[in-house]
Amino acid sequence: MESGEKEANSDTRTESASSGTGSLQYPESMSPGESSASVDIGAAKTPGMSTKKSKRGRRSLQPATAPPDQLLLTAGEQAKMYMKNLQVDLAVREFVRCVALARLAYGDSHWRLAAAHGELGSAYLKLKEYADQAEQHSLIAREILLNSRAMQQCTEQDKCEVIAALINVYLTLGVAQVALTRLSEAEPNLLNAEKLATDIAKLPDVNGEQADTFAADTACALARLHVRQAKYEHATRYFIEAMEIMKEHTEGSGKDNEEWKKKLVNLHVELAQCQLNKSTAADCDRAVKNLYKAHELALSLYGDNAIEVAEVAHQMALAYTRTIGYDAEVLAEQWYGEALAIYETEMGGGSEKSLLIQDSLVKLYVRTNRHEEAQGLLKRTLAAKKAVFGDYSETVAEAYKLMGSIFLAQGQLRNALTLLQKCLQIEKLVFGNNHRKVISTHNTIQLIEKSPATAAKRPVKR
Repeated sequence: MESGEKEANSDTRTESASSGTGSLQYPESMSPGESSASVDIGAAKTPGMSTKKSKRGRRSLQPATAPPDQLLLTAGEQAKMYMKNLQVDLAVREFVRCVALARLAYGDSHWRLAAAHGELGSAYLKLKEYADQAEQHSLIAREILLNSRAMQQCTEQDKCEVIAALINVYLTLGVAQVALTRLSEAEPNLLNAEKLATDIAKLPDVNGEQADTFAADTACALARLHVRQAKYEHATRYFIEAMEIMKEHTEGSGKDNEEWKKKLVNLHVELAQCQLNKSTAADCDRAVKNLYKAHELALSLYGDNAIEVAEVAHQMALAYTRTIGYDAEVLAEQWYGEALAIYETEMGGGSEKSLLIQDSLVKLYVRTNRHEEAQGLLKRTLAAKKAVFGDYSETVAEAYKLMGSIFLAQGQLRNALTLLQKCLQIEKLVFGNNHRKVISTHNTIQLIEKSPATAAKRPVKR
């Protein structure tokens, strides 16, 4: 009897230990489809934790040889490694485990739990582009960090880490709200991040590169916000501020320098797009200069036939189509050609990006009255568009509309009518009868049908 009682007590203790971990309640830290039970904080891969089968064949969690705060450090390092290697799902899973471990180690109101929520929100945004989840975790983190109890638990040695966590939270929250088109809510959060980034740079114990990263990321986020608000002057100022910070880290060689250079390539392109939106001749010239810098940097980083180089070349072509000059259209065609050659070599002629470039070339041909070349290119790419996008897709409808428009410009009304009717049929399926594109195409068809040239060829109804 005694041995039976001991065995029963032992089973009870094992189940208790297992349920103690499995019953963690933190629905706010989960993404859709993830339950707290799916976050196995005691997985065998984590040092200090072990599992063994119980008598019923289920795996039960055994006591860890390392305390939760140590496991939190290990999980955090593992998550950042996965994030760096773009192992998206593994990284997110580790960040979720960090939230669970932080709660176990420090409780519900500690700044380290807030930091874990902030890191998870940032991972959702950067790796999966889940703006809703990023906002949710950032709001939880902000609420904890602004709680007086959390600040009382913060020592002088923790000050740098707490401010860094708060910057990350405000930055992630602001960027997520921009993605959700809640621009008025995003701006104060990003301005708070900017102020804190300035403050952290003045602390004696701060890592200089980390402070520069915060400053550059905040400036970029504010620039993108102002682009969305059509405040192009403000956006330009913030883009230039971010570029000045980045340039300090691009001299010399090494992996860290390369990462800063990659960011700088993207920033030159974004600044050029912002300048093109201002539409003045001077700004268009500045945009082209920025794209030349981006192209030069991309060539040095990735090589001649890299997709990144093709993307910059594509942007260069688009910029030349918006500039004024006797050779602007010739240069635009050359840059389209460079981008298309790389895409066809690396991704194939029927790839989505190749087809996008060819559509841009068609529009350039139409603009320069080279209708036969435009029509020929549209016919050659139609089958590929149907294969990539589907027979009843917006892209195929647009191809029929372009072909019809070219015939219309050439005075071939019957051919134009046939193609525009095909376009209308697809547009109705894609957009519905009341969409502006459907109405526009329908009106064009009606005008063609009323013209004497088409009316004369229509059979008379008896």
